[in-house]
Amino acid sequence: MSDNNSQLLQATTEDEIVDSSQLLQAFFISLAWAFDAQQTFVSVFTDAQPSWHCTNSTLICTATTCTLPAESWTWDYPKHTSIISEWDLECSSTAMAGLPASAYFVGCLVGGFLLAPLADSWFGRKKVLFLTTLIMSLSGVFTAVSPNVWIYSALRFICGFARSTVAPTALVLASEIVGKRWRDRVSIIGFFCFTFGFLSLAVIAYIAGELSWRVLYLFISIPCVFYSVLVYFVTPESPRWLLVRGRREEALETLENMEVSNWNRSISSMVWSRRGVEQWRCVFSFEDALGEEMGFKKVGLGDDNWLWDWNVLLWNAIRSRET
Repeated sequence: MSDNNSQLLQATTEDEIVDSSQLLQAFFISLAWAFDAQQTFVSVFTDAQPSWHCTNSTLICTATTCTLPAESWTWDYPKHTSIISEWDLECSSTAMAGLPASAYFVGCLVGGFLLAPLADSWFGRKKVLFLTTLIMSLSGVFTAVSPNVWIYSALRFICGFARSTVAPTALVLASEIVGKRWRDRVSIIGFFCFTFGFLSLAVIAYIAGELSWRVLYLFISIPCVFYSVLVYFVTPESPRWLLVRGRREEALETLENMEVSNWNRSISSMVWSRRGVEQWRCVFSFEDALGEEMGFKKVGLGDDNWLWDWNVLLWNAIRSRET
């Protein structure tokens, strides 16, 4: 092997090669976390119990709205600001009022188990990220036109189902298109984007104001539809995943399209060597993880979303019993 190829091999295996375009792509991929956060916490505003006041000054407003005559009280805000007031759920059971939120996180649990292996299978990281963000956003758009709480809850389940692998897939894809020395820094971007999505939701809800909870869903879902389309056309597939799946020519084409500095076709002769492939093989299949010692526990307990969803479900149940 020539000295030039030896240097390229060392740079490749150490993952020192990085370009500004790769970092921009990693940032773009990590934006999926922001949309994930918005869909997760939007129910804080759309499913809230609005405040109310008595219209009859002779009544003492210490009772609940369910025990007062309908003409003796009114909501402080327009009726369409929350699903509780629009669908007259204020006197329904706590289980009914909490059904949409519970359906969402049940969808997260189911999707976490069923969709997790897809990114490591023939489907790939890019297609999984595209489909999950698209389904998540479209379900949000259709949620905005829900006629009743049952359809609303079903669409929230679909949204949670699709959302379950958005953040993990974005994290893996973003970290696999940059060098090893940048991988930790790029991985942190997703968490910043999640925080940005969470904080921006409050601003969007304030801007939506008294329009409608339906408008709020449109505000956070329509941009995600365009984002998912851009993911399909702009985002490259993980070259490591392509190598593991034996699609070497596609991996080489992906690497060349990244326009990495000092990259040229002479790298093909050494990347496709046995040593090069093994050193690039930094990802494992779902089956490999289960086959390793303690692998099942790592897969089952290593997903923070899995534990998060259970915590939210338990919190929902406790809150329902207290109200």
